[in-house]
Amino acid sequence: MNLDPRILSKLQAFAQRRRKLILIRGAATALAMLLATMLVVAAADYFFVLPDGLRYGLSAAAYLAVLIAEWRTCLRLLAHAPSPKRLARLVEHAEPKLREDLLSAVELGTDEGSVFDSPQFRELLQQNVAARMDAMEVERLLPVYLLRRTIFAASAILLAVVVLFVVSGFQLGTLMLRALIPGVNLARVSKTKVEVLSPSPAETLVPFGDAVPLLVKIGGVPVREALLETFTEQGGRQIVKLTPVGKDQFSGAIQVGREDLRYRVRAGDAITRKYLLDAEARPYVVKFTKTFRPPAYTKTPPHTVAEENGDLIAIEGTEVDLTLETNQPVKIAELRLDQGKGGTIAPVTIGADGKLTGHVRLDKSGTYRVHLVAARTAV
Repeated sequence: MNLDPRILSKLQAFAQRRRKLILIRGAATALAMLLATMLVVAAADYFFVLPDGLRYGLSAAAYLAVLIAEWRTCLRLLAHAPSPKRLARLVEHAEPKLREDLLSAVELGTDEGSVFDSPQFRELLQQNVAARMDAMEVERLLPVYLLRRTIFAASAILLAVVVLFVVSGFQLGTLMLRALIPGVNLARVSKTKVEVLSPSPAETLVPFGDAVPLLVKIGGVPVREALLETFTEQGGRQIVKLTPVGKDQFSGAIQVGREDLRYRVRAGDAITRKYLLDAEARPYVVKFTKTFRPPAYTKTPPHTVAEENGDLIAIEGTEVDLTLETNQPVKIAELRLDQGKGGTIAPVTIGADGKLTGHVRLDKSGTYRVHLVAARTAV
């Protein structure tokens, strides 16, 4: 014999209502735990200058606490859907008038084994229970009021966070963001303030091998020393002490190699965000195509050679047309000639294909240099 459809419908409605309340409780619990634990991490970050590893660990512990609380109050209950018998017990607990009768009706309506009662008895019991459940309101059995403590706690913590946001001048926003996403690139909330005066802007493109001058200004609580931290993939983390110059200023140099570099400044309780120095190769010529045009009296036809070096060797009076290919696009190019006492500059044309063309007349021995300014790095 099957369970009466009216009883089954009420049990399903009860299960859906129960699931909805569990989800609400889970969301409120997650919000309350997340705000509370991250407030603790934010407070630790404000009152103590924490190493990055410890700060990441505290945030991870806070997230673990949220997951545990969520599992106990929500996920564990949702993972195991209650059986009709279990639902019957829950309904009887919420509605004492149905105690024992509903569970008996469900058991008699779902058991498939041999029984020692009559089908008529089962049908009468189910009809009786179904009639009594018709007037039962699931919302009354499971009101939102049951979650008052969880909702009140979440609301109180949320209100406290909003108040602290305003009282702190919205500095709590930075602290909370550093706690929620410990890897976010934000300066530490501090009493000492650090301003990077040079390089300007603090993030820029830098040629390989350059030493970038660093100048910082200290505000707020004064300090006696400041440190430069640099980070590269190959070199890892390096710390250099900056030199005091003038009042509340410190200087140093950032040595950039052949890879991108990030740097930040520590002074007192201040730690700036990490700034990126994007290392780029300087422009240079990778191929010289030289067309030599000897003087007419030699009766020698022009000839062209392509080489990786730019040496020009020919008899006096030879005209040389140069086509240069570079490792990257350039925006300025010129040939700087040094022949004898004086120096001259020969113009270079930048073609649409990026190749450079120039002209040199070999009147006497000397040297020349190809001066290039990259289009991207401007160096």
